[in-house]
Amino acid sequence: MKRRKYLTGFGTMAIAGVAGCTGEEEPEDTDEEEPEDTDEEEPEDTDEEEPEDTDEEEPTDGEVVAEVDPENISDHELFEQYQNPRATHVEGDEYAVAVEAMMYIYRPGSIDPIEVPENSVVTFYMTSRDITHAFTLENKNINAKIPSEEIVEVTVEFNESGEDTEYEITCGEEFCTDHESGAREDMVGKLQVLSSWEE
Repeated sequence: MKRRKYLTGFGTMAIAGVAGCTGEEEPEDTDEEEPEDTDEEEPEDTDEEEPEDTDEEEPTDGEVVAEVDPENISDHELFEQYQNPRATHVEGDEYAVAVEAMMYIYRPGSIDPIEVPENSVVTFYMTSRDITHAFTLENKNINAKIPSEEIVEVTVEFNESGEDTEYEITCGEEFCTDHESGAREDMVGKLQVLSSWEE
């Protein structure tokens, strides 16, 4: 009787041992699959967060330097001194021009082109007689708002040399493009960089 009980017990243990071996193989498979999923997700998020916005240059805007009465712009000292088609020499390679904007011209700029010397640094002092205009200088990344009652300042480098260069000045504001019965009468001006310059 004792032997039977022992053998029966041993048989039960052996069967349980075999069942335990087969049961242990299943959780091992599930444990190995989980870390593989987490490893693949991490690099995807870091790769998508690399923007290329830093390569794009934002246009230069103007800085307000003074207030002015729109009815008496020419009486302001900056305009008394610098409102000429030909840039006024300040010192070294620095020059200045004061520009008055109004519908639909720049003065100077639209009737008489602005003239600056090559290899110069020019500061533009600008204000509007009526509504808000803009001073956009092609190929120079300049797009400055010109408000009324305030004078804004923008400085531009002209590194051209060897031959005369001409730039177009434009106003992209809504009231200065495609006005007057659908005809295209945009507000434009001209700026000339001169290779030959005498003070």
